[in-house]
Amino acid sequence: MKPKKSFPVTVTALGDGGYEIQFTFFYKNKCQQKIIDVEKTSDPKKFKTSQDMMVTMEEMPVKGHRIFYIEHQVFGMTVRIAKLIWGGGLSLKIIQVYGSEIRHN
Repeated sequence: MKPKKSFPVTVTALGDGGYEIQFTFFYKNKCQQKIIDVEKTSDPKKFKTSQDMMVTMEEMPVKGHRIFYIEHQVFGMTVRIAKLIWGGGLSLKIIQVYGSEIRHN
């Protein structure tokens, strides 16, 4: 399945080990901005939000690159989002690994 849309995302690491995820999306012909705080769980790769979304973080083979998977129920439908987050330059290798990870998951 091909992604339908792509939106900018900013992820900020918080002092308690959680993250703040800020993203912008287009809804009802307007740009909307949403900020979600994610908290650590007992599994170091999984996080939970106050909206009961499960967020999984996967480290990439290249240092400083991560994939965030978000799964959420909206009006009875499952919505899955995957975002590649990186702290520096983007290489062709990362794009290829990201593509294979998305197809795999």
